[in-house]
Amino acid sequence: MSPMGNTGVVGGGNLQEQVKNVVVIRPIASTGAVHTSAAIDRARHNVALFFIQGGAATGSPTGQTADFKIQESATSGGSYADAVAGQIGGVAITQQVADDFGVELLVDLRGMLGFIKGLLTTTLTAGTSPTWPVSADVVLAGASELPTT
Repeated sequence: MSPMGNTGVVGGGNLQEQVKNVVVIRPIASTGAVHTSAAIDRARHNVALFFIQGGAATGSPTGQTADFKIQESATSGGSYADAVAGQIGGVAITQQVADDFGVELLVDLRGMLGFIKGLLTTTLTAGTSPTWPVSADVVLAGASELPTT
């Protein structure tokens, strides 16, 4: 039995079976680019809570933007297309334009294909070799089927 036990988790099982944490975009000093995650197998999970973060830009850019969106595919190596919002949450964040941001994005996965990716796009204008530290993580939850042991 896991240390979390059956602590009131809907559908039985334990939290380790129902919740999965994935690093989407490892912390990177972005110079203005599209950062794409590896394929995330969302099988058996109905909801995702993404955390997108940005630190303080260096190099004195005169402007900066950060955008994040979700794409989906039927297979991990397949062709990915922009996801469409489900019954709750959305599939993209409101564009961020300031240092030191932290944004949560709740995504309804129920109508989505089996694999998702996160795309974090930064744009930095002018400055002297500007960079912007950014990262993203996701917690997959709401297991519709518990894994077998």
